[in-house]
Amino acid sequence: PDALWPQLRAPARAQGVTRFSLLLAGYFLLLHRLTGQCDLVCGIPFAGAARGGGARVVGDTDNTLPLRIRVEPEEHLRDFVRRVHDAMREAALHQDVSLGRIVRALPLTREPGRLMLVESILSLNPAIERLRFDGVDCRMRAMPHQAAAWELAWQWRPLSGGTVLEVQYHSDLYFPATIPAWCAAYLGLLARIAQGDGVRVADARLDTADREGFSLVDDRGRDHVDANKARSATIER
Repeated sequence: PDALWPQLRAPARAQGVTRFSLLLAGYFLLLHRLTGQCDLVCGIPFAGAARGGGARVVGDTDNTLPLRIRVEPEEHLRDFVRRVHDAMREAALHQDVSLGRIVRALPLTREPGRLMLVESILSLNPAIERLRFDGVDCRMRAMPHQAAAWELAWQWRPLSGGTVLEVQYHSDLYFPATIPAWCAAYLGLLARIAQGDGVRVADARLDTADREGFSLVDDRGRDHVDANKARSATIER
């Protein structure tokens, strides 16, 4: 991702969107290609809990909101990116609303072992400058997690040594070899988005090499999910 991250700056500026909007649009394209579905939902963390009265709370006070996007194959990528950007800006206006509050307001049927509305998230952690302590060599690293709240979590981390894409996944749902293949496909779609105008959503396909080894779900199925089982795959170059 180190080479791709700066390449997204110019396309983002040209389209009047943020680089995170490009990352998010690419992720929705990946979900579309892997599932064949056009009506998709992805969780986006917002630091809005403090606005709802959590400013005095010590700890994680972000709210994860479900962002629903419909993929139109005949739409140009530039227009698709703009729609994703606008949807995210609209969601930011309601970032003080918790996911639990949304779930309680909807007539949804709970499924044991599954989260409601959101199964995967995409986030961009803020860049942190290198820590400085006299006489101590400090380096920022992405730490693996032993447990995760989401079935699939994609986290971009700009670190002092370069940009890192970390993917946390439930080991009961996904094969370990699947995640690096998805990462390669995701980076390929982002590269297509960075190429510019004239490309339709339908033209942003996964390369044959990217699809090798793809498998959505473990044969054991979702009934065997252990919420405490999580693994991380870190992609850094």
